[in-house]
Amino acid sequence: MTKQTPRFTIDKDQLQQRQDLAAKTYRTSIVQSHLDNGQTATLTFEFDKPTEAFFHFHERLAEGWSAPVGMEVDFVNVLPGIVSVSLGGFTIMHLTKPIDLQEKELKEILQKIGTAYQVELDIEREAEVDRVTEQQLAAKIRQRNLEQQKAEQAEREAIRLEVSAAIAGGKA
Repeated sequence: MTKQTPRFTIDKDQLQQRQDLAAKTYRTSIVQSHLDNGQTATLTFEFDKPTEAFFHFHERLAEGWSAPVGMEVDFVNVLPGIVSVSLGGFTIMHLTKPIDLQEKELKEILQKIGTAYQVELDIEREAEVDRVTEQQLAAKIRQRNLEQQKAEQAEREAIRLEVSAAIAGGKA
């Protein structure tokens, strides 16, 4: 039988699932290079001329970048130019970051996942504390009101008995 994780504490299995999903997303996402925020391993670069793309490609290879796995043939797309406007057209290139950079970014992502999970649990805990506090306060107010109603009813009965006795005594 598995041990139950106490409420509002990090469940290691849940954290692992979240981190695994984040790592998978990181490794399989492709993002436009100027939008890179360290959340993906493969970037897309766009160039107006194929020659710019290949200079960039050569520089990136020297820095440890590589063609994405599974895209060894299709990592570069050269779209035809517009007739009588350009010869080169538009070039799109996909490159994967070096492993050490990926590991660094992935480590940061996994840390953020853990922190976000803890913040989420803290918010849930605070909401539960607020809910139970309001529930207990409402119960005490109801109890106080009930006791007050009983006291008023008892006082009313006592006064009624006095008035009844006074009226009955006045007739006799």
